[in-house]
Amino acid sequence: MIAARHGTDPEQESIRVSWAGAGTRSIAQEADAVVKLYGAGLLPASFALSRLGYTDDDIQCIRAARRGEVLDASGVDLAALLP
Repeated sequence: MIAARHGTDPEQESIRVSWAGAGTRSIAQEADAVVKLYGAGLLPASFALSRLGYTDDDIQCIRAARRGEVLDASGVDLAALLP
């Protein structure tokens, strides 16, 4: 379908299937499980966010925002460092 949509050779397309679990966990149950695994140090933050349904772009934005908050809290003024 992707090759037909883009008018490209199907052999040249790189696709990846992302399977979802067949379980019927609620969003709250999944969030609780992920938070517990993250809190126990078993999952890195980026993977935990992925398990909660955030896209790679969302995760990058969240990480950038967290870095900014850490810098703000530490009193670093990046604007003062610019020429």
